[in-house]
Amino acid sequence: HELVLNERHVGQQRLIDGAERFNTINCGRRWGKTEFLVDLALDGRTEDDKAALVNGGRVGWWVGRESHFSQVWDEVSTMLKPISKKQDANLHSIRLLNGAQLDFWTLYKDPNVGRGRKYHRAIVDEAAFAKLLEKAWQTTILPTLTDFKGDGWFASTPVPSYFRHLCRLGDPKSEFYRAGWKHFHEPTWNNPYIDPVEVEKLRLEMTDSTFRQEYGAEFVESEGGWFKRDWIRWYHREAPGDRMQRILLCDPA
Repeated sequence: HELVLNERHVGQQRLIDGAERFNTINCGRRWGKTEFLVDLALDGRTEDDKAALVNGGRVGWWVGRESHFSQVWDEVSTMLKPISKKQDANLHSIRLLNGAQLDFWTLYKDPNVGRGRKYHRAIVDEAAFAKLLEKAWQTTILPTLTDFKGDGWFASTPVPSYFRHLCRLGDPKSEFYRAGWKHFHEPTWNNPYIDPVEVEKLRLEMTDSTFRQEYGAEFVESEGGWFKRDWIRWYHREAPGDRMQRILLCDPA
């Protein structure tokens, strides 16, 4: 049996090359998050990656958003069917012919799902939308990596959440920076297969804050965002000999 995976684009390969044990990824829409995570779980980082399913590894995949869970399960289970020994749609578990195991867990109701399991690799998909992520990571997911000294991957479109704290752990400029963590910022335009002209068209149709969050993969604190940055023009004009500072404030509301 043989599976053909999509070739990693340069942005995805950069993550593989620069990864640490624990990694967070801010992804813009259509960057290729799910494809990257599938490839990471199945093919791994290197040919001899013990965590890779092709090498008999055990992988736990947690999903933070309910609406995303069935989509991921359907896609991955269908892809792996040719090399599966058993697929349990009720337990959302896949056993491959080589003995490898891939378990899917939901993170929107119970932080204890997966407790007691042993994994080489833990993947948290749509991590920013997992309201129970903090407790799940500290009491359930992280302990599953103890036996094999496994690695962890958190990927999501960013929204303010515990995921943001985990991202800071991998940012050398952050006061929370911790060795063994790495943060990656991957806006949509880091995917070479996405037409930048199309992205620019979308920018014009959205509020600035929405575009920065969904496509720029930025954490945006403010809600709403009725006004775009480029609607506001700043200018400064001085009269000859005028040294008085002038400040202009404008309330768009």
